[in-house]
Amino acid sequence: MILTLRQKEILTGLVIAALAFGWVLAGEVALLLQQWRQFGGQADVEKSETFFIDQETGLRIPRPNAAFGKLQFNSLGFRGGELDMPKPPDRIRVAFVGTSSTLDPYVTDDRATWAAQAMTAVRERLPNCKFDFLNAGVPGFSLPQTTTYFEHNVAKTEPDLVVVWAGGFNARLDDLAIAAGLHKEPHYSPSLLAEVSRFWSKLEMNAEVIRRQRAAHSNAGKLDVSQYDLVTDYKAELARMREVVTAAGALPVVMAIPGWLRDGLDSNLYEEAAKTDVFFMPYMSYQRLIETRQRFDSALTEFGQAHQTPAILWWSLIPPKPSYFADSNHFAPQGAAAYGAAIGNRLADVIEGDGARFGSSCG
Repeated sequence: MILTLRQKEILTGLVIAALAFGWVLAGEVALLLQQWRQFGGQADVEKSETFFIDQETGLRIPRPNAAFGKLQFNSLGFRGGELDMPKPPDRIRVAFVGTSSTLDPYVTDDRATWAAQAMTAVRERLPNCKFDFLNAGVPGFSLPQTTTYFEHNVAKTEPDLVVVWAGGFNARLDDLAIAAGLHKEPHYSPSLLAEVSRFWSKLEMNAEVIRRQRAAHSNAGKLDVSQYDLVTDYKAELARMREVVTAAGALPVVMAIPGWLRDGLDSNLYEEAAKTDVFFMPYMSYQRLIETRQRFDSALTEFGQAHQTPAILWWSLIPPKPSYFADSNHFAPQGAAAYGAAIGNRLADVIEGDGARFGSSCG
């Protein structure tokens, strides 16, 4: 059969359409399988039905005994295994609180999270002490929300040491950027096709990320954070957290805001290191992100010194290797292992330095 020129054109168009459809379908299936492996098919940890609105506090927290893919929550709603309740009198209980960086969602093995790795290091350093721990990280929490969650939920477990990842400055910067006319909610509005196709949504978001990455090399049109007081409220939030933790009979340890992007990082890595940062904060340049974190680090150090509260600036503890990070603010398994070991040694120093508080559990 000899095809006419018009028939050949139609056939070519149909073949191209079929190949395009197959490409999209293959991408859709691949994304679905990846999300099932990581998060049980749920696309967004912060929108997952694994979480619910607690009527007492208004916070969106994990459901007791829920699962998020391979992440398991115990009967108290914390990641990991069950805790002995009430706490045995000879036990040092360590509570890790904060946002998704504490939860460690990209590390699916509970034994490999940075919190678990930190406790492994602590036990190796202090073999005569008896420990257990809980991971009470909740995605999307600001520092005030973390404080409320500790007061109403975590304090019931009677922790002795509370490790606070004192982050959550995004909302503060959002407010300033909106007031300056440099930003508006939401951070990204998907097209109709992106609403129904995960693969198309991924392509669309990646295109937007690339655009925002390129724009972040310059300060032009970005929020000038130098004209704002960013840290007075932050110190007040730290003080409130410290007050609540000490009222529960525990010792607080505060840690710097997370992030791969940092001073001294090779500028060739800026785009990858700040990929999620500039997506959610498109009004920030790379340099101003670094400067902002430095200001918060200084505030954390000053707060720790003023209130005799251990403060950990973790930047110098692990190198900024690409293999250590899943995105701008979350660890990959290698990073969790390295960070956990470093933090564990710092926590062991804190425990050894306060024999009056912890000595009875280290016979």
